[in-house]
Amino acid sequence: MRLNNLVAKPFLLAAAFVLLAACHDDDKPEPEHEGEGQLIVTVENPGAQALALRIFGDGLTEPLESRFDAANATGKLDKWLPAGQYDALLTTDDPEAVTIDGTDGFATATATVRVPEGSTIMPALNTPVYVAGRSGISLTEGKTNELTLQPEDIRKILRLTVTAPGRQIAGSLDATLQGIAGRVNLATGMITSSATLGMTFPAPDAQKVCCTTAGILGIAWPEDVDPSTSSDTHLLTLSWQGTDGKKQIYSEDVSSQLYRATEAGADTLDLAVTIPEEIAKVAIHLYTGIRTRATVDVFDGTPVNIAAGNTAGQYSDSWEGEATDNEIVLSPERYYPADGSPVYLRGYYPAAPLNNGKVEYTLTGQEDLMLSVEQSGSITEQFDAVKTPLTYRHLLSQLNFTLKLKGTTDSYRIRSVHINGLASTAVVDLGSEAIEPLGNAGPVIVYTDPGTGGFPITNGTVTLPGYVLVQPEATLTLDLVLNVDGNPSNDKTFKNLPVKFEAGGSEGGSAYEVEISLEVPDDPDEPDNPDIPDEPDTPDPEPENNIKVTVTVKVTDWNPGDQGGVTVDPYKQR
Repeated sequence: MRLNNLVAKPFLLAAAFVLLAACHDDDKPEPEHEGEGQLIVTVENPGAQALALRIFGDGLTEPLESRFDAANATGKLDKWLPAGQYDALLTTDDPEAVTIDGTDGFATATATVRVPEGSTIMPALNTPVYVAGRSGISLTEGKTNELTLQPEDIRKILRLTVTAPGRQIAGSLDATLQGIAGRVNLATGMITSSATLGMTFPAPDAQKVCCTTAGILGIAWPEDVDPSTSSDTHLLTLSWQGTDGKKQIYSEDVSSQLYRATEAGADTLDLAVTIPEEIAKVAIHLYTGIRTRATVDVFDGTPVNIAAGNTAGQYSDSWEGEATDNEIVLSPERYYPADGSPVYLRGYYPAAPLNNGKVEYTLTGQEDLMLSVEQSGSITEQFDAVKTPLTYRHLLSQLNFTLKLKGTTDSYRIRSVHINGLASTAVVDLGSEAIEPLGNAGPVIVYTDPGTGGFPITNGTVTLPGYVLVQPEATLTLDLVLNVDGNPSNDKTFKNLPVKFEAGGSEGGSAYEVEISLEVPDDPDEPDNPDIPDEPDTPDPEPENNIKVTVTVKVTDWNPGDQGGVTVDPYKQR
Protein backbone atom coordinates (compact mmCIF):
# COMPACT_ATOMS: atom_id res chain seq x y z
CA MET A 1 0.00 0.00 0.00
CA ARG A 2 2.77 2.39 0.83
CA LEU A 3 4.45 1.71 -2.44
CA ASN A 4 1.29 2.30 -4.38
CA ASN A 5 0.79 5.56 -2.54
CA LEU A 6 4.26 6.75 -3.41
CA VAL A 7 3.65 5.96 -7.02
CA ALA A 8 0.30 7.77 -7.01
CA LYS A 9 1.74 11.13 -5.78
CA PRO A 10 4.05 11.63 -8.75
CA PHE A 11 1.17 10.79 -11.01
CA LEU A 12 -1.09 13.37 -9.44
CA LEU A 13 1.69 15.98 -9.68
CA ALA A 14 2.17 15.21 -13.35
CA ALA A 15 -1.54 15.53 -13.91
CA ALA A 16 -1.52 18.92 -12.32
CA PHE A 17 1.24 20.10 -14.65
CA VAL A 18 -0.76 18.80 -17.61
CA LEU A 19 -3.82 20.70 -16.43
CA LEU A 20 -1.86 23.95 -16.08
CA ALA A 21 -0.31 23.45 -19.48
CA ALA A 22 -3.76 23.18 -20.96
CA CYS A 23 -4.56 26.78 -19.94
CA HIS A 24 -4.55 29.34 -22.80
CA ASP A 25 -1.55 31.62 -23.31
CA ASP A 26 -3.94 34.60 -23.25
CA ASP A 27 -4.38 34.15 -19.52
CA LYS A 28 -0.76 35.13 -18.81
CA PRO A 29 -0.53 38.45 -16.85
CA GLU A 30 0.67 41.46 -18.89
CA PRO A 31 3.65 43.58 -17.74
CA GLU A 32 2.55 46.13 -15.13
CA HIS A 33 3.91 49.20 -17.05
CA GLU A 34 3.87 48.19 -20.69
CA GLY A 35 5.12 51.01 -22.95
CA GLU A 36 6.09 53.17 -19.95
CA GLY A 37 9.24 54.33 -18.24
CA GLN A 38 9.73 55.40 -14.65
CA LEU A 39 10.61 59.02 -13.85
CA ILE A 40 11.90 59.82 -10.38
CA VAL A 41 12.59 63.50 -9.63
CA THR A 42 14.12 64.50 -6.32
CA VAL A 43 13.47 68.14 -5.39
CA GLU A 44 15.73 70.00 -3.00
CA ASN A 45 14.23 73.11 -1.37
CA PRO A 46 16.97 75.61 -0.53
CA GLY A 47 14.86 78.31 1.05
CA ALA A 48 11.82 76.84 2.81
CA GLN A 49 9.46 78.04 0.04
CA ALA A 50 6.51 76.31 -1.58
CA LEU A 51 7.61 74.88 -4.93
CA ALA A 52 5.74 73.62 -8.00
CA LEU A 53 7.12 70.95 -10.36
CA ARG A 54 5.72 70.68 -13.89
CA ILE A 55 6.51 67.87 -16.32
CA PHE A 56 5.96 68.45 -20.06
CA GLY A 57 6.28 65.78 -22.70
CA ASP A 58 5.15 63.56 -25.56
CA GLY A 59 2.86 61.33 -23.54
CA LEU A 60 0.99 64.11 -21.71
CA THR A 61 -2.04 66.03 -22.96
CA GLU A 62 -1.42 68.61 -20.22
CA PRO A 63 1.50 69.24 -17.87
CA LEU A 64 1.87 66.91 -14.89
CA GLU A 65 2.00 69.11 -11.77
CA SER A 66 3.24 68.30 -8.29
CA ARG A 67 3.57 70.74 -5.40
CA PHE A 68 5.90 70.63 -2.42
CA ASP A 69 5.31 72.31 0.92
CA ALA A 70 7.68 74.96 2.21
CA ALA A 71 8.25 72.94 5.40
CA ASN A 72 9.93 70.07 3.55
CA ALA A 73 13.61 70.36 2.67
CA THR A 74 13.25 67.66 0.00
CA GLY A 75 10.48 66.11 -2.04
CA LYS A 76 10.08 63.43 -4.65
CA LEU A 77 8.00 62.74 -7.74
CA ASP A 78 7.76 59.07 -8.78
CA LYS A 79 5.68 58.42 -11.91
CA TRP A 80 5.43 55.90 -14.73
CA LEU A 81 4.90 57.76 -17.97
CA PRO A 82 4.62 56.78 -21.64
CA ALA A 83 8.06 56.30 -23.16
CA GLY A 84 9.31 59.47 -24.87
CA GLN A 85 10.99 62.83 -24.33
CA TYR A 86 10.13 65.08 -21.37
CA ASP A 87 11.06 68.43 -19.79
CA ALA A 88 10.92 69.34 -16.11
CA LEU A 89 10.40 72.84 -14.67
CA LEU A 90 10.62 73.59 -10.95
CA THR A 91 9.54 77.07 -9.79
CA THR A 92 8.60 79.10 -6.78
CA ASP A 93 4.90 78.65 -6.00
CA ASP A 94 4.08 82.15 -4.75
CA PRO A 95 1.26 83.64 -6.89
CA GLU A 96 1.08 86.75 -4.71
CA ALA A 97 4.57 87.81 -5.86
CA VAL A 98 5.22 86.01 -9.16
CA THR A 99 2.83 84.42 -11.64
CA ILE A 100 4.02 81.45 -13.70
CA ASP A 101 2.33 81.67 -17.11
CA GLY A 102 2.48 79.83 -20.42
CA THR A 103 2.70 76.48 -18.67
CA ASP A 104 1.26 74.55 -21.62
CA GLY A 105 4.85 73.99 -22.75
CA PHE A 106 8.37 74.24 -21.38
CA ALA A 107 9.54 76.68 -24.08
CA THR A 108 6.74 79.19 -23.38
CA ALA A 109 6.80 79.21 -19.58
CA THR A 110 7.32 82.69 -18.11
CA ALA A 111 7.60 84.32 -14.70
CA THR A 112 5.74 87.65 -14.32
CA VAL A 113 6.02 90.02 -11.39
CA ARG A 114 2.56 90.62 -10.02
CA VAL A 115 1.49 94.29 -10.09
CA PRO A 116 -1.21 95.31 -7.58
CA GLU A 117 -4.62 95.90 -9.13
CA GLY A 118 -5.16 99.51 -10.13
CA SER A 119 -1.43 100.31 -10.07
CA THR A 120 1.17 100.70 -12.81
CA ILE A 121 4.13 100.43 -10.42
CA MET A 122 5.81 97.06 -10.04
CA PRO A 123 6.88 96.08 -6.50
CA ALA A 124 10.28 94.72 -5.62
CA LEU A 125 10.72 90.98 -5.15
CA ASN A 126 11.59 90.66 -1.47
CA THR A 127 11.77 86.85 -1.44
CA PRO A 128 13.76 84.52 -3.73
CA VAL A 129 12.33 83.39 -7.05
CA TYR A 130 13.56 79.80 -7.32
CA VAL A 131 13.78 78.12 -10.72
CA ALA A 132 15.33 74.90 -12.00
CA GLY A 133 14.79 73.20 -15.33
CA ARG A 134 15.85 70.11 -17.22
CA SER A 135 15.06 69.42 -20.86
CA GLY A 136 15.54 66.33 -23.01
CA ILE A 137 14.65 63.76 -20.32
CA SER A 138 14.40 60.41 -22.08
CA LEU A 139 12.12 57.66 -20.77
CA THR A 140 12.53 54.13 -22.11
CA GLU A 141 10.03 51.32 -21.66
CA GLY A 142 10.71 49.40 -18.47
CA LYS A 143 13.62 51.64 -17.47
CA THR A 144 14.01 54.19 -14.68
CA ASN A 145 15.40 57.70 -15.11
CA GLU A 146 16.32 59.49 -11.89
CA LEU A 147 17.32 63.13 -11.58
CA THR A 148 17.68 65.81 -8.91
CA LEU A 149 16.56 69.42 -9.27
CA GLN A 150 18.26 72.07 -7.14
CA PRO A 151 16.55 75.44 -7.82
CA GLU A 152 18.44 78.71 -7.71
CA ASP A 153 17.26 82.27 -7.08
CA ILE A 154 17.06 83.99 -10.50
CA ARG A 155 16.75 87.50 -9.09
CA LYS A 156 19.22 90.31 -9.39
CA ILE A 157 19.53 92.63 -6.39
CA LEU A 158 19.53 96.38 -6.94
CA ARG A 159 21.41 98.26 -4.24
CA LEU A 160 20.78 101.99 -4.48
CA THR A 161 22.53 104.69 -2.51
CA VAL A 162 21.24 108.28 -2.49
CA THR A 163 23.22 111.23 -1.15
CA ALA A 164 21.39 114.52 -0.57
CA PRO A 165 23.87 117.19 0.58
CA GLY A 166 22.30 120.53 1.34
CA ARG A 167 18.80 119.04 1.26
CA GLN A 168 16.37 119.21 4.15
CA ILE A 169 14.35 116.01 3.77
CA ALA A 170 11.54 115.17 6.16
CA GLY A 171 11.06 111.41 6.35
CA SER A 172 11.48 108.73 3.71
CA LEU A 173 11.96 109.04 -0.05
CA ASP A 174 9.88 107.32 -2.73
CA ALA A 175 11.54 106.20 -5.94
CA THR A 176 10.63 104.74 -9.33
CA LEU A 177 12.98 103.21 -11.87
CA GLN A 178 11.97 102.59 -15.48
CA GLY A 179 13.15 99.75 -17.71
CA ILE A 180 13.04 96.87 -15.20
CA ALA A 181 12.10 93.36 -16.31
CA GLY A 182 8.46 92.57 -15.70
CA ARG A 183 8.38 89.15 -17.38
CA VAL A 184 11.09 86.64 -18.23
CA ASN A 185 11.05 83.41 -20.25
CA LEU A 186 12.14 80.61 -17.92
CA ALA A 187 13.52 78.38 -20.67
CA THR A 188 15.72 81.01 -22.33
CA GLY A 189 16.10 83.69 -19.67
CA MET A 190 14.97 86.30 -22.24
CA ILE A 191 13.16 89.37 -20.88
CA THR A 192 9.82 89.73 -22.69
CA SER A 193 8.34 92.86 -21.04
CA SER A 194 9.41 95.79 -18.90
CA ALA A 195 7.79 97.85 -16.16
CA THR A 196 8.48 100.67 -13.71
CA LEU A 197 9.83 99.54 -10.35
CA GLY A 198 8.72 101.21 -7.13
CA MET A 199 10.96 101.53 -4.05
CA THR A 200 11.12 103.32 -0.73
CA PHE A 201 14.22 104.75 0.97
CA PRO A 202 14.49 105.35 4.70
CA ALA A 203 15.10 108.89 5.90
CA PRO A 204 18.68 110.04 5.25
CA ASP A 205 21.14 109.57 8.10
CA ALA A 206 23.31 112.27 9.67
CA GLN A 207 25.59 112.20 6.61
CA LYS A 208 22.55 112.82 4.35
CA VAL A 209 22.83 109.30 2.92
CA CYS A 210 20.12 106.63 2.55
CA CYS A 211 20.17 103.21 0.96
CA THR A 212 17.69 100.53 -0.15
CA THR A 213 17.72 97.20 -1.97
CA ALA A 214 15.21 95.66 -4.36
CA GLY A 215 14.95 92.22 -5.93
CA ILE A 216 14.24 92.23 -9.69
CA LEU A 217 14.09 89.77 -12.58
CA GLY A 218 16.61 91.77 -14.61
CA ILE A 219 17.27 94.91 -16.61
CA ALA A 220 15.29 95.43 -19.84
CA TRP A 221 16.85 97.15 -22.86
CA PRO A 222 14.82 98.28 -25.92
CA GLU A 223 15.56 96.23 -29.04
CA ASP A 224 16.65 99.27 -31.05
CA VAL A 225 18.99 100.63 -28.35
CA ASP A 226 22.68 99.86 -27.84
CA PRO A 227 22.96 99.37 -24.05
CA SER A 228 26.57 100.56 -24.06
CA THR A 229 25.56 104.01 -25.36
CA SER A 230 22.04 104.35 -23.95
CA SER A 231 21.39 107.50 -21.95
CA ASP A 232 17.61 107.80 -21.66
CA THR A 233 16.08 104.37 -21.07
CA HIS A 234 16.28 103.96 -17.28
CA LEU A 235 15.00 107.05 -15.53
CA LEU A 236 15.30 107.04 -11.73
CA THR A 237 12.89 109.47 -10.08
CA LEU A 238 13.11 110.42 -6.41
CA SER A 239 10.36 112.29 -4.57
CA TRP A 240 10.20 113.50 -1.00
CA GLN A 241 8.72 116.10 1.28
CA GLY A 242 10.97 118.90 2.44
CA THR A 243 11.01 120.21 5.96
CA ASP A 244 9.02 123.16 4.61
CA GLY A 245 6.17 120.77 3.74
CA LYS A 246 6.61 121.09 -0.04
CA LYS A 247 6.88 118.04 -2.24
CA GLN A 248 10.09 117.88 -4.26
CA ILE A 249 11.25 115.65 -7.06
CA TYR A 250 14.51 114.79 -8.82
CA SER A 251 15.13 112.58 -11.87
CA GLU A 252 18.32 111.15 -13.32
CA ASP A 253 18.94 108.55 -16.00
CA VAL A 254 21.06 105.66 -14.66
CA SER A 255 21.34 103.63 -17.88
CA SER A 256 25.14 103.80 -18.01
CA GLN A 257 25.46 102.69 -14.38
CA LEU A 258 23.15 99.73 -14.97
CA TYR A 259 25.04 98.71 -18.09
CA ARG A 260 28.37 98.67 -16.30
CA ALA A 261 26.91 96.70 -13.40
CA THR A 262 25.28 94.07 -15.62
CA GLU A 263 28.42 93.71 -17.76
CA ALA A 264 30.38 92.87 -14.60
CA GLY A 265 28.16 89.80 -14.22
CA ALA A 266 27.47 90.35 -10.52
CA ASP A 267 24.16 89.37 -8.93
CA THR A 268 24.12 92.68 -7.01
CA LEU A 269 23.83 95.84 -9.11
CA ASP A 270 25.08 98.96 -7.32
CA LEU A 271 23.71 102.41 -8.19
CA ALA A 272 24.67 105.73 -6.62
CA VAL A 273 22.89 109.07 -7.10
CA THR A 274 23.61 112.49 -5.63
CA ILE A 275 20.76 115.00 -5.50
CA PRO A 276 22.11 118.42 -6.52
CA GLU A 277 21.42 121.44 -4.37
CA GLU A 278 19.73 123.19 -7.28
CA ILE A 279 17.42 121.04 -9.37
CA ALA A 280 17.07 122.16 -12.98
CA LYS A 281 13.60 122.60 -14.41
CA VAL A 282 12.46 119.98 -16.92
CA ALA A 283 11.04 121.49 -20.14
CA ILE A 284 7.95 120.03 -21.78
CA HIS A 285 8.46 118.72 -25.32
CA LEU A 286 5.34 117.86 -27.30
CA TYR A 287 4.81 115.64 -30.33
CA THR A 288 1.95 115.76 -32.82
CA GLY A 289 0.35 114.53 -36.01
CA ILE A 290 -2.91 114.77 -38.02
CA ARG A 291 -5.13 111.71 -38.19
CA THR A 292 -7.17 112.64 -41.29
CA ARG A 293 -6.69 114.84 -44.35
CA ALA A 294 -8.46 118.09 -45.08
CA THR A 295 -7.48 121.66 -45.94
CA VAL A 296 -4.55 121.31 -43.55
CA ASP A 297 -2.65 118.16 -44.53
CA VAL A 298 0.41 118.68 -42.34
CA PHE A 299 1.64 121.22 -39.86
CA ASP A 300 4.46 123.38 -41.20
CA GLY A 301 5.27 126.10 -38.71
CA THR A 302 1.52 126.38 -38.01
CA PRO A 303 0.39 128.39 -34.96
CA VAL A 304 -1.64 126.27 -32.52
CA ASN A 305 -2.92 126.56 -28.99
CA ILE A 306 -2.52 124.03 -26.20
CA ALA A 307 -5.15 123.96 -23.46
CA ALA A 308 -3.57 123.03 -20.11
CA GLY A 309 -4.93 121.96 -16.76
CA ASN A 310 -4.18 120.00 -13.60
CA THR A 311 -7.25 117.77 -13.94
CA ALA A 312 -8.38 115.63 -16.86
CA GLY A 313 -10.89 117.46 -19.07
CA GLN A 314 -10.58 120.76 -17.20
CA TYR A 315 -8.43 123.47 -18.75
CA SER A 316 -7.58 126.74 -17.07
CA ASP A 317 -4.72 127.96 -19.25
CA SER A 318 -3.87 128.21 -22.94
CA TRP A 319 -0.32 127.98 -24.27
CA GLU A 320 0.90 129.17 -27.64
CA GLY A 321 2.95 126.93 -29.86
CA GLU A 322 4.18 126.30 -33.38
CA ALA A 323 3.47 122.89 -34.91
CA THR A 324 5.58 121.06 -37.48
CA ASP A 325 4.81 117.68 -38.99
CA ASN A 326 5.82 115.83 -35.79
CA GLU A 327 6.36 118.22 -32.89
CA ILE A 328 5.08 121.36 -31.21
CA VAL A 329 7.49 124.02 -29.97
CA LEU A 330 5.98 126.00 -27.09
CA SER A 331 6.57 129.72 -26.81
CA PRO A 332 7.54 130.59 -24.19
CA GLU A 333 9.00 127.30 -22.97
CA ARG A 334 6.87 125.45 -20.41
CA TYR A 335 8.01 123.12 -17.62
CA TYR A 336 6.68 120.09 -15.79
CA PRO A 337 5.40 120.72 -12.25
CA ALA A 338 8.34 120.37 -9.84
CA ASP A 339 6.29 118.25 -7.43
CA GLY A 340 5.84 115.50 -10.01
CA SER A 341 2.10 116.05 -10.48
CA PRO A 342 0.69 115.52 -14.01
CA VAL A 343 -0.29 118.23 -16.46
CA TYR A 344 -3.18 117.53 -18.86
CA LEU A 345 -2.96 118.98 -22.38
CA ARG A 346 -5.20 119.18 -25.45
CA GLY A 347 -4.27 120.96 -28.65
CA TYR A 348 -6.71 122.94 -30.79
CA TYR A 349 -6.51 124.71 -34.16
CA PRO A 350 -6.86 127.46 -35.31
CA ALA A 351 -5.41 129.45 -32.42
CA ALA A 352 -8.12 131.25 -30.46
CA PRO A 353 -8.78 132.51 -26.92
CA LEU A 354 -9.84 129.95 -24.29
CA ASN A 355 -12.86 130.92 -22.18
CA ASN A 356 -14.09 128.57 -19.41
CA GLY A 357 -12.80 125.54 -21.27
CA LYS A 358 -14.46 126.53 -24.56
CA VAL A 359 -13.27 128.05 -27.84
CA GLU A 360 -15.46 130.04 -30.23
CA TYR A 361 -14.95 130.22 -34.00
CA THR A 362 -16.68 132.16 -36.80
CA LEU A 363 -17.58 129.87 -39.70
CA THR A 364 -17.54 130.87 -43.35
CA GLY A 365 -17.16 127.43 -44.93
CA GLN A 366 -13.38 127.68 -45.24
CA GLU A 367 -12.24 127.15 -41.62
CA ASP A 368 -10.65 123.77 -40.80
CA LEU A 369 -11.22 123.19 -37.08
CA MET A 370 -9.08 120.53 -35.41
CA LEU A 371 -8.81 119.12 -31.90
CA SER A 372 -6.23 116.75 -30.46
CA VAL A 373 -6.67 113.90 -28.03
CA GLU A 374 -5.98 114.74 -24.40
CA GLN A 375 -2.63 113.54 -23.06
CA SER A 376 -1.03 113.83 -19.64
CA GLY A 377 2.62 114.00 -18.65
CA SER A 378 4.84 114.58 -15.65
CA ILE A 379 8.51 114.53 -14.78
CA THR A 380 8.28 110.78 -14.20
CA GLU A 381 6.10 110.08 -17.26
CA GLN A 382 7.12 112.67 -19.82
CA PHE A 383 5.32 113.28 -23.12
CA ASP A 384 6.48 110.82 -25.74
CA ALA A 385 6.33 110.75 -29.56
CA VAL A 386 5.03 107.15 -29.57
CA LYS A 387 2.92 106.84 -26.43
CA THR A 388 1.49 110.33 -25.91
CA PRO A 389 1.45 112.40 -29.12
CA LEU A 390 -1.14 115.17 -29.46
CA THR A 391 -2.79 113.62 -32.52
CA TYR A 392 -5.29 115.98 -34.15
CA ARG A 393 -8.59 115.08 -35.79
CA HIS A 394 -10.87 117.22 -37.93
CA LEU A 395 -14.12 118.45 -36.41
CA LEU A 396 -15.93 119.57 -39.57
CA SER A 397 -17.17 117.77 -42.68
CA GLN A 398 -15.74 118.70 -46.07
CA LEU A 399 -17.94 118.94 -49.18
CA ASN A 400 -16.51 118.90 -52.70
CA PHE A 401 -18.68 119.37 -55.79
CA THR A 402 -18.84 117.70 -59.21
CA LEU A 403 -21.44 118.38 -61.93
CA LYS A 404 -22.46 116.10 -64.78
CA LEU A 405 -24.70 117.14 -67.71
CA LYS A 406 -26.53 114.84 -70.08
CA GLY A 407 -28.43 115.82 -73.18
CA THR A 408 -27.08 119.37 -73.15
CA THR A 409 -24.94 121.37 -75.54
CA ASP A 410 -21.48 122.83 -74.93
CA SER A 411 -23.10 126.21 -74.39
CA TYR A 412 -24.22 125.21 -70.88
CA ARG A 413 -22.17 126.69 -68.05
CA ILE A 414 -22.37 126.76 -64.25
CA ARG A 415 -23.30 130.26 -63.18
CA SER A 416 -23.26 129.63 -59.41
CA VAL A 417 -23.58 127.03 -56.67
CA HIS A 418 -24.46 128.05 -53.10
CA ILE A 419 -25.05 125.94 -50.00
CA ASN A 420 -27.41 126.84 -47.17
CA GLY A 421 -27.53 125.68 -43.54
CA LEU A 422 -24.03 126.48 -42.35
CA ALA A 423 -23.86 127.85 -38.80
CA SER A 424 -22.32 131.27 -38.38
CA THR A 425 -20.52 130.32 -35.16
CA ALA A 426 -19.19 127.07 -33.64
CA VAL A 427 -18.45 126.77 -29.91
CA VAL A 428 -16.11 123.86 -29.16
CA ASP A 429 -16.13 122.42 -25.63
CA LEU A 430 -12.59 121.11 -25.17
CA GLY A 431 -13.56 118.88 -22.26
CA SER A 432 -16.44 117.04 -23.94
CA GLU A 433 -15.23 117.60 -27.55
CA ALA A 434 -18.79 118.69 -28.42
CA ILE A 435 -19.51 121.30 -31.12
CA GLU A 436 -22.40 123.71 -30.56
CA PRO A 437 -23.48 125.44 -33.79
CA LEU A 438 -24.98 128.90 -33.39
CA GLY A 439 -26.72 131.22 -35.87
CA ASN A 440 -26.95 130.95 -39.64
CA ALA A 441 -24.17 132.06 -41.95
CA GLY A 442 -26.57 132.53 -44.88
CA PRO A 443 -25.82 131.15 -48.36
CA VAL A 444 -22.19 130.08 -48.63
CA ILE A 445 -20.60 130.40 -52.05
CA VAL A 446 -19.23 127.19 -53.49
CA TYR A 447 -18.73 128.81 -56.91
CA THR A 448 -19.88 132.07 -58.51
CA ASP A 449 -19.34 133.47 -61.97
CA PRO A 450 -16.44 135.95 -61.91
CA GLY A 451 -17.83 137.63 -65.04
CA THR A 452 -16.82 135.09 -67.68
CA GLY A 453 -20.29 133.64 -68.18
CA GLY A 454 -19.82 130.73 -65.77
CA PHE A 455 -17.66 127.66 -65.35
CA PRO A 456 -17.37 125.70 -68.62
CA ILE A 457 -18.45 122.07 -68.84
CA THR A 458 -16.12 119.83 -70.84
CA ASN A 459 -17.33 116.43 -72.07
CA GLY A 460 -20.35 116.75 -69.82
CA THR A 461 -18.39 116.79 -66.52
CA VAL A 462 -16.87 119.48 -64.35
CA THR A 463 -15.32 119.52 -60.86
CA LEU A 464 -15.77 122.88 -59.22
CA PRO A 465 -12.63 124.55 -57.82
CA GLY A 466 -14.04 124.94 -54.33
CA TYR A 467 -15.04 123.19 -51.16
CA VAL A 468 -17.10 123.91 -48.08
CA LEU A 469 -16.46 122.83 -44.48
CA VAL A 470 -19.68 122.43 -42.49
CA GLN A 471 -20.58 121.49 -38.94
CA PRO A 472 -21.49 117.81 -38.37
CA GLU A 473 -25.15 116.81 -38.75
CA ALA A 474 -26.01 120.09 -40.46
CA THR A 475 -29.30 120.43 -42.35
CA LEU A 476 -28.20 121.56 -45.80
CA THR A 477 -29.78 122.71 -49.04
CA LEU A 478 -28.31 123.68 -52.41
CA ASP A 479 -28.96 126.57 -54.79
CA LEU A 480 -27.86 126.16 -58.42
CA VAL A 481 -27.93 128.62 -61.34
CA LEU A 482 -27.35 127.20 -64.85
CA ASN A 483 -26.32 129.35 -67.83
CA VAL A 484 -27.94 127.66 -70.83
CA ASP A 485 -27.29 130.05 -73.72
CA GLY A 486 -25.20 132.98 -72.47
CA ASN A 487 -28.20 135.19 -71.84
CA PRO A 488 -28.61 135.76 -68.06
CA SER A 489 -32.33 136.28 -68.52
CA ASN A 490 -32.61 132.66 -69.67
CA ASP A 491 -30.64 131.19 -66.74
CA LYS A 492 -32.26 128.23 -64.99
CA THR A 493 -32.41 128.51 -61.21
CA PHE A 494 -32.84 125.62 -58.76
CA LYS A 495 -33.56 126.61 -55.16
CA ASN A 496 -33.37 124.80 -51.79
CA LEU A 497 -32.49 121.30 -52.94
CA PRO A 498 -32.50 119.45 -49.57
CA VAL A 499 -29.53 117.22 -48.71
CA LYS A 500 -30.45 114.09 -46.75
CA PHE A 501 -27.77 112.03 -45.01
CA GLU A 502 -28.55 108.34 -44.85
CA ALA A 503 -26.81 107.88 -41.48
CA GLY A 504 -28.70 110.80 -39.94
CA GLY A 505 -26.13 113.47 -40.68
CA SER A 506 -22.61 114.17 -41.80
CA GLU A 507 -19.73 113.18 -39.52
CA GLY A 508 -16.84 115.33 -38.40
CA GLY A 509 -13.57 114.35 -40.03
CA SER A 510 -15.33 112.86 -43.07
CA ALA A 511 -15.30 114.27 -46.59
CA TYR A 512 -18.20 114.05 -49.01
CA GLU A 513 -18.18 114.36 -52.79
CA VAL A 514 -21.41 116.00 -53.93
CA GLU A 515 -22.33 115.06 -57.51
CA ILE A 516 -24.99 117.21 -59.21
CA SER A 517 -26.48 115.60 -62.34
CA LEU A 518 -28.51 117.61 -64.85
CA GLU A 519 -30.41 115.84 -67.63
CA VAL A 520 -32.40 117.16 -70.59
CA PRO A 521 -34.65 114.28 -71.71
CA ASP A 522 -34.69 113.37 -75.42
CA ASP A 523 -37.74 114.40 -77.43
CA PRO A 524 -39.93 111.28 -77.91
CA ASP A 525 -40.66 110.01 -81.48
CA GLU A 526 -44.16 110.50 -82.84
CA PRO A 527 -46.01 107.15 -82.56
CA ASP A 528 -47.69 105.50 -85.64
CA ASN A 529 -51.46 105.80 -85.82
CA PRO A 530 -52.92 102.43 -84.83
CA ASP A 531 -56.08 101.04 -86.50
CA ILE A 532 -57.79 100.95 -83.14
CA PRO A 533 -56.26 103.51 -80.80
CA ASP A 534 -55.56 102.38 -77.21
CA GLU A 535 -56.70 104.38 -74.26
CA PRO A 536 -53.66 106.60 -73.53
CA ASP A 537 -51.83 106.23 -70.18
CA THR A 538 -51.51 109.21 -67.95
CA PRO A 539 -48.00 110.54 -68.72
CA ASP A 540 -45.44 111.34 -66.05
CA PRO A 541 -45.13 115.05 -65.44
CA GLU A 542 -42.35 116.62 -67.45
CA PRO A 543 -39.61 118.53 -65.65
CA GLU A 544 -40.13 122.22 -65.96
CA ASN A 545 -38.09 123.66 -68.85
CA ASN A 546 -37.07 120.13 -69.71
CA ILE A 547 -34.24 119.93 -67.13
CA LYS A 548 -34.09 117.34 -64.34
CA VAL A 549 -31.67 117.71 -61.41
CA THR A 550 -30.46 114.84 -59.22
CA VAL A 551 -27.74 115.06 -56.61
CA THR A 552 -25.90 112.14 -55.01
CA VAL A 553 -23.11 112.29 -52.46
CA LYS A 554 -20.30 109.79 -51.79
CA VAL A 555 -17.98 109.63 -48.78
CA THR A 556 -14.24 109.90 -49.44
CA ASP A 557 -11.41 108.07 -47.66
CA TRP A 558 -10.45 110.71 -45.11
CA ASN A 559 -11.59 108.69 -42.13
CA PRO A 560 -11.25 104.85 -42.05
CA GLY A 561 -14.54 103.11 -41.38
CA ASP A 562 -17.88 102.29 -42.91
CA GLN A 563 -18.79 104.51 -45.83
CA GLY A 564 -22.10 106.25 -46.00
CA GLY A 565 -23.81 108.44 -48.51
CA VAL A 566 -26.30 111.25 -48.89
CA THR A 567 -28.89 111.94 -51.55
CA VAL A 568 -30.46 115.19 -52.63
CA ASP A 569 -34.08 114.69 -53.69
CA PRO A 570 -34.75 115.38 -57.41
CA TYR A 571 -36.43 118.76 -57.84
CA LYS A 572 -37.87 120.42 -60.90
CA GLN A 573 -36.29 123.59 -62.22
CA ARG A 574 -38.20 126.71 -61.22
